[in-house]
Amino acid sequence: MFAHLSAAIRAQDISPRSTLTTEVVADLIDNFHKRDLSSYKGGEFVSIGELVLYGNGRKDMTIEVMVDRKSEFAFANFGFDGCILSSEVWQYTRKTTFEAIYKHPREDWFELFVEILLNDLERAVVKGIYDCVITEEMFLAVEPEHDFTAKKDDNIRIATSLRQLSQRLLGRIRDGENQAASSIFKEILEQINEIKRNVGIPVPEDDVEWCDDPDDRFFDGADVEDD
Repeated sequence: MFAHLSAAIRAQDISPRSTLTTEVVADLIDNFHKRDLSSYKGGEFVSIGELVLYGNGRKDMTIEVMVDRKSEFAFANFGFDGCILSSEVWQYTRKTTFEAIYKHPREDWFELFVEILLNDLERAVVKGIYDCVITEEMFLAVEPEHDFTAKKDDNIRIATSLRQLSQRLLGRIRDGENQAASSIFKEILEQINEIKRNVGIPVPEDDVEWCDDPDDRFFDGADVEDD
């Protein structure tokens, strides 16, 4: 009955924006295995990372994993396009989840935990639709495409430049060269704005009206003092 919802979820990819990384998940499973959650600092509930799903022409979905140190369990908040899908809490404990994963090779831990999260995301989507938080049409809606082919050669040039610039930025950040990194980052933003213009995405700075007369910078009706 809900196979199409499951298929839509699993057609998306894990975004590089995700902060729930392989290392974060490995630490989580290790800590629950050792029964030592002292490394999670903060309030009652500590967010350890977020999994962002994107692509397939649809809006982003998020899974934020949090740890309740006092009660010794982890839980997840499931979101779609900025909306929390359900107030119901899916709990992951040492006994129910982490010890079973721990028995597998370490390199499989991330994939195994993500699979559990995706299964619960499916349930959260169904519950969100049932509770009228979202509609099925909203969830399955495909976003408009941008035309990258109209200026294909120029877009290839920009994309190649962005790849090169990102590598240079990575090197400067690693070396702690803030000034150089800032200059490269500024150029990356300019290149991004250029490709956005090529595919018809508005760039806010293009709407700024520049004035030729320096005195026009004052608001209408404001008094200007003479020197």
